Amino acid sequence: MSNELVKLRELFAAEAHKAWSGWMDYLFDKSHLSHSGETTIPRWATERWKRQAATPYSELPEQEKQSDREEADRYLQHIPDRDIKALEDELFAFRQALDSGAKQMQDYAGHLNDIVFDFEKRIVEQVKTIAALTEAVNGGVEKVTEQAKTIARPQNKLRDVLGTIDGLYMESEPGDSEWNCAIDQCVATVKAALEDE
Repeated sequence: MSNELVKLRELFAAEAHKAWSGWMDYLFDKSHLSHSGETTIPRWATERWKRQAATPYSELPEQEKQSDREEADRYLQHIPDRDIKALEDELFAFRQALDSGAKQMQDYAGHLNDIVFDFEKRIVEQVKTIAALTEAVNGGVEKVTEQAKTIARPQNKLRDVLGTIDGLYMESEPGDSEWNCAIDQCVATVKAALEDE
């Protein structure tokens, strides 16, 4: 801490003590001192001072604010005018920096909003793409299943024909007229099966 600040702190401390002493004198003046030496604060004062203590400065009535301003002026009298001007400049610069920071925060929030909106849009598009792909895959599976069924039909018919030949072979002797009829019947069956396809 610089020598100037040390001196200023001492001046402020003296003012703080003076303010406290003045307050205590005022409090005792408004209170009642009993024969036993006890001090009683009257009800009106208790209610008023409790209200003032619980109220922020910004919400005080103008008359009560003025009383606090007079206390503040006692501190300000110890600060040279040039230093007060410097403090005012610093406060002005600080307010400007705060305003600029608030504007930057608003811009940043808007930018974040845009990013989130774009991200949501891309997710919706990807979900639609996945749904379309799923539908295409399902359609492809259905087509393959149909083709497999189509391929399986003639194979099943040929199996039936072979079963018929095998059954006739088991029942007839080669060279028999029945055997020749059976062969003719099988050939006709195979031809009919191929024509159906």
